[in-house]
Amino acid sequence: MGQHLIYQCPKCGNIVSLNWGCGMLWHKNDKSILYPHRAEPYEFNIYSYLIPRIRKEVHEYLEKVGDPVVVENVYMQPYKCNKCSKIDSKIYFEIVSPKIGIRNYIPKYYCSCRGTYTKIRPNQKHFYCHLCGTELIEDSEIMWD
Repeated sequence: MGQHLIYQCPKCGNIVSLNWGCGMLWHKNDKSILYPHRAEPYEFNIYSYLIPRIRKEVHEYLEKVGDPVVVENVYMQPYKCNKCSKIDSKIYFEIVSPKIGIRNYIPKYYCSCRGTYTKIRPNQKHFYCHLCGTELIEDSEIMWD
């Protein structure tokens, strides 16, 4: 299950939209979900959620490691910039090589201010506007499968 939360700053009006979870969207765990073409019409891939730098890193990594690989823990995850405090949702996933048995690739995200994004804890309830520092107020919540 996933949820879409919208927060608004009562002071400056800034709106922040966050997605958590995955629902039943990405149910496959093979590397086909990392490419733009789907094997079957009802299957989703995460290609369109990846920024060009991550696409390039993933495809270079897959070429280097070879088969087999498994894509695990695919979900939408809110992140916070360690420099400007901006919060944004990004796709989180891990590429694992069963022959090695460790997490080989986990995407790293960077903010436009050149700060590093870090994952927000799932139980975090208080968020602050990165523009003015005021605590954001939850405006709406949508649960999605």
